[in-house]
Amino acid sequence: MSINADGVIGGYFEDSTSYRAFIRTPEGSFTVYDVQNDTRAYGLSDTGYTTGTTEDGVFHGFVRDASGAVAIFDAPKATYTIGLSVSNSGAVAGWYKNPKGRELGFIRQTDGTIVSIEPPNAKSTRALGINTEGVVTGYYFASRRSDKAHGFLRFPDGTFTSFDCPHSRSTLAQAINDDGAVTGYCYDNRNSLVDGFVRAAAGTITLFNMLNSKATYAFSIAGDGSVAGDNGGISFVRNPTGEIDTFRIPKSLGTYAYSTNGSGVVVGTSYDHDGHNRGFIRRKDP
Repeated sequence: MSINADGVIGGYFEDSTSYRAFIRTPEGSFTVYDVQNDTRAYGLSDTGYTTGTTEDGVFHGFVRDASGAVAIFDAPKATYTIGLSVSNSGAVAGWYKNPKGRELGFIRQTDGTIVSIEPPNAKSTRALGINTEGVVTGYYFASRRSDKAHGFLRFPDGTFTSFDCPHSRSTLAQAINDDGAVTGYCYDNRNSLVDGFVRAAAGTITLFNMLNSKATYAFSIAGDGSVAGDNGGISFVRNPTGEIDTFRIPKSLGTYAYSTNGSGVVVGTSYDHDGHNRGFIRRKDP
């Protein structure tokens, strides 16, 4: 689930027969759409593009523009393609599996050209975020037998920068904003903690944690640097100055924040006692 700067929300839900995607306006009206049998929407841009995956026995990527026009695509020789993030111009970042089961990242350009993303020495790559400049972030493993992940940036000229959190045994970058700031989480080599992080465009990495929490998973970074995520049950939003506000939907078994738009609005899902997952919108107090 994602929210853009205008407060439009994109995501998907499951009914009795399939997964279906939706767009929700700030006023609360819904547009429900299907691409193929199952449609899961993950990324949403400020210009109304959405991306995700759709299935007809094989998982394909798709991008849908604000008018509702849809393009279905597959990465080269892919057996599975998933679009996860989309820029304001409609470029898509995601990952796919090749016939040998290897995971590679990709960027689908606005003209439909698909370029594989594979940092030097990578054995498995997931591209998860793209910004307006076409910079892609994600993480990769340098060995199939290693659980040590490295964050990366892939620039429009095809060059890469790899990075790791301090004292980290694994760094998993999740999202990037238009200023080039990256967020994600990392596993601390010194203890059992999972730290959230923000990497500034200049390369400085700041670690942060929810109070009294052993795990802080950051998934989204807005244009102003606000970050949203959770600890596996309680959600948080971290403002640009570093202050962290935690919250939980009343009477829920777990609250999971996926996206924030920098206006104090956070969206995600909550798991209720009746066994249902429900979407939520959390707005900043006036």
